[in-house]
Amino acid sequence: MKKNFGLICIAIIGMSCWSLAQFEGECGQSGCHDTLLQGRSVHSAAADDCATCHEVTDADSHEFKLADDEPALCFMCHGEDEVTAGKNRHMALESGCTACHDPHAGKAGHLLKSGEGGSVCFDCHSKYTKEFVHGPAAVASCTACHVPHASDRRALQRQAQPDLCFRCHGPLQAEHEQAKHIHYPVEDGCTECHSPHDASREYLLAKGVPELCVTCHDDKLPGDDESVASVHEIIRRDRSCVACHSPHFSPNSGLLAKASPDLCFSCHDREITTGRGTIQDIATTVRQAEFAHDPVASGCDGCHEPHFSANGRLLTERSATDYYVSYSEEAFGLCFQCHDAAAFASEKVIAETGFRDGNRNLHFVHVNKERKGRNCFFCHNVHGASREHLLRESVRFGTWDLPLNYQSTPTGGACTPGCHKMYRYENRPAEEEL
Repeated sequence: MKKNFGLICIAIIGMSCWSLAQFEGECGQSGCHDTLLQGRSVHSAAADDCATCHEVTDADSHEFKLADDEPALCFMCHGEDEVTAGKNRHMALESGCTACHDPHAGKAGHLLKSGEGGSVCFDCHSKYTKEFVHGPAAVASCTACHVPHASDRRALQRQAQPDLCFRCHGPLQAEHEQAKHIHYPVEDGCTECHSPHDASREYLLAKGVPELCVTCHDDKLPGDDESVASVHEIIRRDRSCVACHSPHFSPNSGLLAKASPDLCFSCHDREITTGRGTIQDIATTVRQAEFAHDPVASGCDGCHEPHFSANGRLLTERSATDYYVSYSEEAFGLCFQCHDAAAFASEKVIAETGFRDGNRNLHFVHVNKERKGRNCFFCHNVHGASREHLLRESVRFGTWDLPLNYQSTPTGGACTPGCHKMYRYENRPAEEEL
């Protein structure tokens, strides 16, 4: 009897020792927990010694407890300062590390749980469903942009913008470093205009154009003001603002894609038919002209508003658009920005204009009339011409091309237009005639 009792005690002690031995390093091979260490990544502590994290409370009933609470338990091996460094901490840390990580083996790298939609992030954060999805978000590579534990930057971003975005968008960084003019939202952060995850619009734009642009530039689109007489049609088309402006950087002021007038000539190099008539091929006129109007070389915005205007033809100042006009300084306000109105105000002049016969002011004769005063463009092409003084070869008069037949002379000139016989004029001094 004593012998049997001794054998039973030895057996119990042996079983207890076997249980403890299994717990101290062989749990994964015991036949009970053999699936715990199966995964893409395996916790080294679990593979080496389960007792690193677990304490046996009752070997016979196989009961145990964690050696400490989370996250203190994890910080026994993983440095707390390394994980939590940063003023902004991932809220998941409050729930414990195992909210995202499997303590034994993970189906993804870094012991991460697979989670909904292939990423543990989607267990808490909504999955992206809009038409256009940012590449890293589309493949659940959230940590390409975000630190998973803690960061000094908002939304746990790895770097401040735009440097964060330049990690992938390298060509934009090169442009940024060389750019003379930078769109200020780029400095504030790319997400001022772009959604970082998904959007309903191409390029992940938060809104369509021009709605996005007028969030800040609300003075660049016309409202319902009745004083608006003309609108640049380009701002109503698909590309709108970015047809003329670079959205990020530019060597040109106003973030123009090209310097004016080349930018304008990229569209105005052909006849354009509109609901109000046909816009002439301005680029060809200027490029073929022997004499070009000085403001054109300086940029079209000397005479034209780029977006909309209270005047016809997007003009910066009032200018009569009919061939015949009742004369007033206001009617020729655009031209008088540069040209002296005195050249049109008096019947006799000395030096105010070269278009005079002696002291008789021929500008006054043609223009300063209560009825049927000639508009400037009746005789002059305001963009460029083959003759001096921007004089036209002919002027469209209804369905007839009325010839001007102007000839320049050393001391004046002559013309034989379709409206009168040849007249000559001489710029001889005649101060006594005043």
